Amino acid sequence: MNRCAILGSSGLVSQTIQYLLENHPWFELVQVAGSEEKVGRYTSDFEWRLPFERPRNDFKISSLDDVKDVEIVFSALPSDVAAIWEKKLAKNGMNVFSNASSFRRVTGVPMLIPEMDDSGFKGYQNHACATNCTVIPVAIPLYAITQQASISSVSVRTEQSLSGAGWRLMEEVNQSNRLSDDSIPGEAEKIVAELQHLLGNSQLHVDVHCQRVVEDFGHIVHVEFQVDAPTSVEQLKTYLELEGLDLPSSPKHVIQLVDRPPNREADLWFGGFGKKSGMGITVGDLKNVGERTFSFSALSHNTVRGAAGGVILLAEYAHSLGFISKS
Repeated sequence: MNRCAILGSSGLVSQTIQYLLENHPWFELVQVAGSEEKVGRYTSDFEWRLPFERPRNDFKISSLDDVKDVEIVFSALPSDVAAIWEKKLAKNGMNVFSNASSFRRVTGVPMLIPEMDDSGFKGYQNHACATNCTVIPVAIPLYAITQQASISSVSVRTEQSLSGAGWRLMEEVNQSNRLSDDSIPGEAEKIVAELQHLLGNSQLHVDVHCQRVVEDFGHIVHVEFQVDAPTSVEQLKTYLELEGLDLPSSPKHVIQLVDRPPNREADLWFGGFGKKSGMGITVGDLKNVGERTFSFSALSHNTVRGAAGGVILLAEYAHSLGFISKS
């Protein structure tokens, strides 16, 4: 078992990592570190804001300075704080897997989705980061398609849940039953840059419009794309049969293909049983909408597949490739 620490103690991502690490076959959570005002308190002192059971283990929150004697660090820190502490801990020999945006697309810090990686985690040097959570249901289906066909342009419209902005907005809207502003400044630009990076095509034309919606969890995206050569819906469906990896958090089938639009009630937890639940994505309503132009809608769980489960999957992937020494 590899010993793990979490940076960040009470947010949605930290709590989801705590939940997912309970009884993990490879990783043991031994430390939770947080901001100075939370040091000395216990994780059980903070309201549990997730729709699944709180883990049994209760951790006394340490300071970020006191993170040590662990092989793996999962960062759920705000980006400005992560920019300082992640680099420091990686330089000290710990393997840091980040949900923050600070180091995305930075040389020497791979940003990847394991089921899409053909490089063997090229460039990994003790530090890697997960993608923006909304990129997941866009990038994975398009990656599967680009293994067989060339895509020339992509248009995306998002419907992003409240939890993507943190528990405070989710709580505020649930209490008032009103979302005062559905815009997400800067989000579209992040999605464009990360999608081009993940698909290895900096020239790909990508247009994105982002919107916040009154749903607690799950991001839905509506994607239209153009291919360079004639194909059919039936052919594209065969391209979307993407198998998972032999890792504890990777679902057997990464994509669930349905003939209807995906919805949160039916599809949010697709991926398998136990801690694989919510790690898959659902693609639906695939159709031909013009000459060599197709569209689909997709759903993924933003805090599981997109954030907490995403960084745990990254660590599993690094472990399977021998980058993390066993304790």
